[in-house]
Amino acid sequence: MKWIRERLPAWPGIFPVYSALVFWAYGWYMLMFMFKLPSWMLEVTFGEIVAYFSYGLILVFWDTVQMLAILVGLSFVLPRSWLNDDFSVSGTALAGLLFFWIMFAQFAFVGLVNLPPSQQIAVLVVALLGFILAVLLVRRFPAFRKLAVWFGSSAGIFAYLYGFLTALGVVVVLIRNLS
Repeated sequence: MKWIRERLPAWPGIFPVYSALVFWAYGWYMLMFMFKLPSWMLEVTFGEIVAYFSYGLILVFWDTVQMLAILVGLSFVLPRSWLNDDFSVSGTALAGLLFFWIMFAQFAFVGLVNLPPSQQIAVLVVALLGFILAVLLVRRFPAFRKLAVWFGSSAGIFAYLYGFLTALGVVVVLIRNLS
């Protein structure tokens, strides 16, 4: 048990990474929700819009928990000096880059699916090299490190705000499904 605890990042280092994940994931969801809201206002009731919003918040919460689990799992599997020693800084940088690739994949999905397998592998290799470069930048250059630390600590307010909204979303979904 002690060996497992030593391989996992410390709890204070996990929250800035989760905060960065929350900032990017919920921000992207809010952008997509606001994009669809005007057409929904013309076609569905206010209660249905609140339900859509609530279901979306719950799904985004689940996504952020999964991504955090992946990053913590990587820190467990990879050598300690790669990700675990400075998890809050490296994880925050990886969270930002992860959402860049998620947004890129959403916008270019049709084009990526139609690529030959060799080019799909090339896109994955470029993404992997980007992740490695992000970790190296925040470890080697103090300016990038300060930026990652600042962003991870500043995004904490979003974790609390969206956590509260997600809890309200769970209440709305429970009331809607139990009534």
